[in-house]
Amino acid sequence: MKPVYPIVLFDLDGTLTESGPGILSCVKETMQRLGVPEPPPEILRTFIGPPLFQSFSQTCGLPDDVSDRAVKLYRSLYETDGLYKNSVYPHTFELLSALRGAGAKLCIATSKPLPQANRVAEIFKLAPLVDFVAGPAGSEERASSKAELITSCVERFSAKPKNAVMIGDTKFDAEGARLAGTDFIGMLHGYGTREEMQEQFSGARFAADFIELERLLLTN
Repeated sequence: MKPVYPIVLFDLDGTLTESGPGILSCVKETMQRLGVPEPPPEILRTFIGPPLFQSFSQTCGLPDDVSDRAVKLYRSLYETDGLYKNSVYPHTFELLSALRGAGAKLCIATSKPLPQANRVAEIFKLAPLVDFVAGPAGSEERASSKAELITSCVERFSAKPKNAVMIGDTKFDAEGARLAGTDFIGMLHGYGTREEMQEQFSGARFAADFIELERLLLTN
């Protein structure tokens, strides 16, 4: 088998890992401790994907200073509890192993802070199967963009964007791929919708699971 793309990038939350239970429980606990009303379920769901500061400030309308406090509190809760509520999606290890065996370079491009992303990759045994992890440093989290993270992965291997594909589950992943110039495949097992992703990347293709995705990424 041969890889369709020499470089394959994956989002983390909602794409490689089912992270919703841990993220949402930590968001709820953060809101409770800060005395902020808990948003309805449809708003809570949007916390999975974009940078946290953006979710607290723009989605929930909290002032910047409160949003900063919320991010710090959330991080401490996630480190001790939420992180361990992750699980990998079915066929994850088989897909990554098949892609690497075919010669593809694999990257994780996530809005999760890099130290935390590396911990998730280590704990859930993803680290040995990927070549590079891109995520914002703590001081860069507010200003981080998915397009910049994708570009850093592509440049890591001195490649052209047209030779890479971003795999993600939200409109932020689709937008990042479009702005970075890569192809995009949306995972429907995650937390975004086909419509939202297609709105950001008109030529997007979609896969319901990793078995279907493998057929899109490997060829005879």
